[in-house]
Order: sequence, then structure tokens, then C-alpha cells
Amino acid sequence: TRFQAALRARGWSIPEWVEARGGVKKTGLGVDTAKSWVKKPGKGGRPIPRVWADRIAAEFEDATLSDPEAWPNGIRE
Repeated sequence: TRFQAALRARGWSIPEWVEARGGVKKTGLGVDTAKSWVKKPGKGGRPIPRVWADRIAAEFEDATLSDPEAWPNGIRE
């Protein structure tokens, strides 16, 4: 996915990215939840919430990460 490519470009994994944001205690975001955003539909994938898609797009300075097409399961509005 575009998100995974952006993470790789910075040398991060999803767990490292979640932990850098404070994890469940600070943001309520767990590693399994973030991983579910990039899983294929029918394989445990879930839509990413709009708030997280917009935060990620801003963080990586990539407006396309705010588009539902950037996420295998779309965006939950």
C-alpha cells in the first residue's frame, strides 16, 4: 500500500510507527488495528477511520493517503 511504501521510505515498520505515536495509551491506536488497515479485504482488513487517514496524509505530506483508493478497505467516514 502507499502507507507501507511511505513507512519503508523512512525505515519504519507499522509497529514502530504506532509506538512512535504513543501507542494505545496515548492515541488509542494499537498495532493490530493499524495493521488491519493494510490487510486485503476478507483477510482481516478494516477501513481506516477518516481522522487517521488525514493524519497520515499530513505526516507523510502525501495528499493521496486521504483518498479511499489508497487503502485496501477504503476509509470509514
